[in-house]
Amino acid sequence: GKDILKLVNISLEDLYNGNTLILTYDTQILNPNCKKCTNCNGKGKIQIMQQLGPMVVQSLDYCSECNGQGYHNIYLPHIETVEINIPKGYDYNEKMHVQNKGLPLLNGVNGDLILSFNLNKHLSYKLKNKDLYIVLDISLKESLLGFIKGITHLDKRMLTISSEDIIKPSTIRCIDNEGIYDSKTGQYGNLYLKFKIVYPNSLSQEQRDIIDKYF
Repeated sequence: GKDILKLVNISLEDLYNGNTLILTYDTQILNPNCKKCTNCNGKGKIQIMQQLGPMVVQSLDYCSECNGQGYHNIYLPHIETVEINIPKGYDYNEKMHVQNKGLPLLNGVNGDLILSFNLNKHLSYKLKNKDLYIVLDISLKESLLGFIKGITHLDKRMLTISSEDIIKPSTIRCIDNEGIYDSKTGQYGNLYLKFKIVYPNSLSQEQRDIIDKYF
């Protein structure tokens, strides 16, 4: 039978943690009550006699009554459900084949269900190869005096981020092995933090004087 193509939306959490998804899709099943075509006797082809001069030529042609299938009402619409496993670190650019879950074929083998994947956009994290990226907002005060903050990872762990150094605009820091798992190497990617300094909308005269005095 023919293959069925289906697009599946998955999340960054699915890739990081792994997940089991339940999918439903439209397909067909063989009709147990289908009727044999009486015109071709279920063969799908009929014999045609053609007169070519003094000769009579016999040939086979597809039966027009059943469109060459040999039976009437062979297939019925059906909604199928399958369970698929997304292992952690799965390469969502690869297609996944579920054998024999495609369209049926009378007296033949079912086609496959072929799944392609679309990665949903995440509110906080971005993915590049096996590395994760996140933007962390800090105040001007925190950029100068340091801070302790927490960020929620894709497995809901809380990561503590701290600094005692001066953070300049667009500073990037790396946390090793907190990215996506790579099944080919058995290692994890990294998590990269990009700091965005949120400046105040205005300064008081006292604040201006302090900055002018000390900077």
